Amino acid sequence: MRTSSKKTTVAVLRSIIGIKDLEMAELLKCSPATIHSLELGRLRLSEAMAIKIFHETGISYEWLVEGNPKKRPRDATGRPYTKASFEFAQATKVRRDCVSDFSFVTDFLGLAIRLRSFLAEANRRKGFCIAYYKVERFLSAVAKEYAEQESRTAVTDRGLSLIKDDISIYEQFESIMRKSVGESAEIITVNDSLRPI
Repeated sequence: MRTSSKKTTVAVLRSIIGIKDLEMAELLKCSPATIHSLELGRLRLSEAMAIKIFHETGISYEWLVEGNPKKRPRDATGRPYTKASFEFAQATKVRRDCVSDFSFVTDFLGLAIRLRSFLAEANRRKGFCIAYYKVERFLSAVAKEYAEQESRTAVTDRGLSLIKDDISIYEQFESIMRKSVGESAEIITVNDSLRPI
């Protein structure tokens, strides 16, 4: 692949998907000036904008924030990113806005497992307090947008109850999978996933 002359990952992305700056601005619900600034590197790509771009285009979040426009772009699954990747992301956008119970549970547990792993690594590197602070800031920002105003105790109690329900749903799926693929199949169980690292 020919290396891009584009200055930023956002510029490379837009050249791959082949849409105009106005269309990109509309897609991301921002101004064309923001798109220009991101593409020229005058505006730093924020975490919030990178997440929005990931959701709207299917490009790898990690590739975006790494900020190396010469590195080959990948989609969220690690495959080379193409215009077809973008079109698939657009076609499945409704699914991402509201998913089935099982998809929600598997996505949630995946995030919980990753968070557990990241915090364990931060603790190993003697950086737990900073990592915890960043996660807490992120959760507070999400809570402002999506959560009702409740006490921390009420949120924790409700969250624990929901996690128990989620694990039950996943265990039911695990049981069905074992019956369909055989008991000897290697399936990652919830207990395996949540075991301390």
